[in-house]
Amino acid sequence: MGWMDSTGFDALVTRHHPEIYRYLLRTTFRASEAEDLAQETFLRAYRAHRTLTPDANARAWLFAIATNVARNHFRTESRRRHAYATVHAEGSVAHADGPEGQTLFNEARNHFRTESRRRHAYATVHAEGSVAHADGPEGQTLFNEARVRLETVVAGLPLKQRLAFTLRKVHELDYDAIARSLDCSVDSARAHVFQALRKIRRSLNGYGLPLGSDDR
Repeated sequence: MGWMDSTGFDALVTRHHPEIYRYLLRTTFRASEAEDLAQETFLRAYRAHRTLTPDANARAWLFAIATNVARNHFRTESRRRHAYATVHAEGSVAHADGPEGQTLFNEARNHFRTESRRRHAYATVHAEGSVAHADGPEGQTLFNEARVRLETVVAGLPLKQRLAFTLRKVHELDYDAIARSLDCSVDSARAHVFQALRKIRRSLNGYGLPLGSDDR
């Protein structure tokens, strides 16, 4: 029997839902999907919360669940991309394999037609929400450009590097927690963050955003 009852779990949700949602928003760039994935995260957490021990790091545990949910989401999205690319290359929906293939193609087409617009909108709003940190009109312009660029670069990272970078540099999880979230060794977790930082610095050369050390 676990130590956390339903009241304790409700308090856990209240305390950590905003941060888990922000993490998923930073990985999906879509508010509606982030909310759906956050709900799935806490549903899974509820089913398993009685297995937590009193000395467990509940925050890291929730991030591990959220990361697994996100990775499953992106695997599904990857299959949709493949279906869209395959049918699009063949030139016609008629080449889809039966009704199921046609349905998958339609879903993929509708999904990816809006993806770039949503990412651009998210990056723009995210930058505008941080304008207060810039000094004067010129500083605001440069800051906005840098933040939009950063969002674009992070979105283009391989999935594990993107997740590792966000977990480490945004949410400040330690490498043990990141390794558990990504189901990899601690050395691999460090490598994912290092590679992400190197790619981001290369792409942001001249923007001067503070990204911290390479952690190697």
